[in-house]
Amino acid sequence: MPGEIDGPLPSGGDPAVTAPRPATPRLSDGALLRLLLAGVFVLRLVHLSFAVRSPTMFRLGSDESYYLEYAQQLLAGGNVLAGEYLFMDPLYAYLIAASVALSGGIFPLLLAQVVADTATAGVLFAIARDLGNRTTGIVAVVLYGLCATAIFYSATLLREVWVVLYIVIWLWWGRRVWATPSIGRGVAFGLYCGLGVALRSNLVLAGIMAVVLLPLLQWRQSPGSGRWRASARLATSIAAGFAVSIFLLASRNGVTSGEWTPLPTNGGAVLHHAYNAENPQGHSVLPDFVAYASPSDMWRGYRDEAVRRVGHELTPVAVSRYWSAQALDYVQAHPGLTARNLLRKTGEFLAYPEFGNNRSIVDEQLFSPLLRVLPLPFGVLIALGLPGLLLAWRDARAWPLLFWFGFSLATFVVFYAESRFRFLAVPVLCIGAGVWVNAMWQAFASARVGVTVTLGAAAALLGASSWYLAAFAPRPVVDWHRIAWGYATIGQVQLARDWASRGLEHQPGDAHELLGYIALLQDSPALAVTHYQEAVARQPAGRYVIHYNLALALARTGRLSDAVASAERAAQSGLPDPVLLWADLLVANSEPERAASVYARWSALTAQSADAQGARARLAAKSVTLGQDP
Repeated sequence: MPGEIDGPLPSGGDPAVTAPRPATPRLSDGALLRLLLAGVFVLRLVHLSFAVRSPTMFRLGSDESYYLEYAQQLLAGGNVLAGEYLFMDPLYAYLIAASVALSGGIFPLLLAQVVADTATAGVLFAIARDLGNRTTGIVAVVLYGLCATAIFYSATLLREVWVVLYIVIWLWWGRRVWATPSIGRGVAFGLYCGLGVALRSNLVLAGIMAVVLLPLLQWRQSPGSGRWRASARLATSIAAGFAVSIFLLASRNGVTSGEWTPLPTNGGAVLHHAYNAENPQGHSVLPDFVAYASPSDMWRGYRDEAVRRVGHELTPVAVSRYWSAQALDYVQAHPGLTARNLLRKTGEFLAYPEFGNNRSIVDEQLFSPLLRVLPLPFGVLIALGLPGLLLAWRDARAWPLLFWFGFSLATFVVFYAESRFRFLAVPVLCIGAGVWVNAMWQAFASARVGVTVTLGAAAALLGASSWYLAAFAPRPVVDWHRIAWGYATIGQVQLARDWASRGLEHQPGDAHELLGYIALLQDSPALAVTHYQEAVARQPAGRYVIHYNLALALARTGRLSDAVASAERAAQSGLPDPVLLWADLLVANSEPERAASVYARWSALTAQSADAQGARARLAAKSVTLGQDP
């Protein structure tokens, strides 16, 4: 009968003890996944509850501010198909605009990003399980769920969470496109690839790779003489869908602005930013002709400098081409230095520290207890993920994983060594780590000592290398300036002053600018003059907001001639409001003829400049008052 034991029991055996026990019920994959995703969601929701109260949320990074302003222009009916709004990829601005239109704020978008990042973990489970087994999927989800980098980006006004979701959907859907091909499925996937270009322009490579790699994988699995025809049909259908998306993006820019390009016009500036004589180490350092790190200021600075050099007006696309040529000329003239920089940044990619830019995890750790207790993940991901990817490469289904790892590495190394670009490799490395853990467990369980030792040694070597390379990577530091400005923005002046005082030792120019701002808010113009003059001495001449606020402070202390000179320097930015302040101060200083010509200049700027409204909004966020008679 079922459950009975064949043969005699061992001496002294108790049937109640030695009889076979029924197998422990195992959660189904669906139930297990729901449980894991609940944990992933809760962790991100907990961090979001801290992030929305952090001062850094009220002092957004340069890309964050740009996209928020872009969204506001969309909602206000502004001209978003000219100048600076062709400079960056548009899709994320539309997501912000939708959030603001529905609720009046950005919180719904941040909540949607928490959901999106949780969905990323769910898709990861499906990919990893298909490539390996249930254990592979569990490890991938757990590592991603606990990844401090992913949790951090889910609560920022940056598109990285959506790019990562795009990548894992590409991997999951692409597998089905080549495994069970059809013309309709290929066209739909091609359309999806084109959508990615609107999210981040270098995702155009994903469309190209889809046309090449997926038909190759389909060809490998198809028997018979007809496989060439089937692969060609799949490539054609994907290319057709991709072409439609690209055409629509190009039409968006071309119909209104005349710039028939699907890509934003920031390529030349970004390339020159990393490859120029003033930046021999290839760091994220702005050239002298760019006042601020915001995309809008980069666009104006690069446009104006290109126009100055060539001696005539240039379209946005022509500006980008000019700076691309300048960067490539520099690379050709310095091949050895360029190669050394690429090698150094490869080491930084493998090192475990995080590298901030628009936002930094070291700042957020000060205000999020969750981020403080979670370890930085990249050392573990490199140690386990890379051996796993190497194990998986023999399976053609893993080839797309290798493409996306290379995509992240190339973006990080060729352009900027920033965590937001390295984050794109995190889901792929989580899958690789799942493969490694599963292989390690199977080798250990089957007593294959050689395989176990080899796998363990590979992980240990890579982990040690990640730790060692960290010694040569720049250490991220707390941005006291951003935190203090955040407190000032929400009116917590004393906290702003305290944090600015801490920053005096590390970022003295920025701290003096903030202290001058606080002094103006508190109606202490003489103290504001002292701080702003110190800031001017420490900052490049192009920091027009410093000169703008210094002009206001000087005017309030009665030093009108000095105020006029400072306002004139601020007006060199070409923005309408500094020009208006300059004209107002000329009137107050009894210079009506000069004032009349400056007023005419201001009128022309406000009538002709497509970005005048946006420029006014940006300056309002950085200044005390706009165009006010002193």
